[in-house]
Amino acid sequence: MASEATEGQVAHLLQKKHRNTLNIFENVPPMHFCETFAINYGIVVIDPNTRWILITQRNASFPANSIKGEYTEYALPEGRKNVDEEPGATAVREILSKTGLQCKLTCHSLPTLATYSANKSEEQQNKLNKEPLAVTQRTRNGFLEITLWYLAEADSKTLDTLDTEDFVWAKEEQVLDALEFQDHQEIARK
Repeated sequence: MASEATEGQVAHLLQKKHRNTLNIFENVPPMHFCETFAINYGIVVIDPNTRWILITQRNASFPANSIKGEYTEYALPEGRKNVDEEPGATAVREILSKTGLQCKLTCHSLPTLATYSANKSEEQQNKLNKEPLAVTQRTRNGFLEITLWYLAEADSKTLDTLDTEDFVWAKEEQVLDALEFQDHQEIARK
């Protein structure tokens, strides 16, 4: 006879399914000094002609409490900011250094809480912007990682992998199924 799962078992299963995405504020202090956090910039790169999305394909180790070995993990590209580097420049540099791919930040129509300059009309303010699409945070190895996500365009016909991570272009429906992290799926869906 099957027994009903306990609350703890259900929570464990949910954490396994959505690892690193549940309750992001749990045990996170309200303030961090610079030696305890890192700022990353992620980028959703879309080919405007094919609507394909660029994703990383990398090897990852299984958690210590599960089956040993490696598996392929798919994620949206992201990377750590260099000292004194501008946000958009970081996102574009990460793609260029890892793939050789030239991309450019592009506008989106999602509303933003960023303020507009006083000389912009209300109509202009409700149009396209290049503000981050989303922000995610997770703790990794005792440090807080904050990632701001941008939208960019590139040509899917030009891709030369130069780094250890492999990159692939995929259709939107393939991307949503393949991405490892729930927050990456939600960002790609937007």
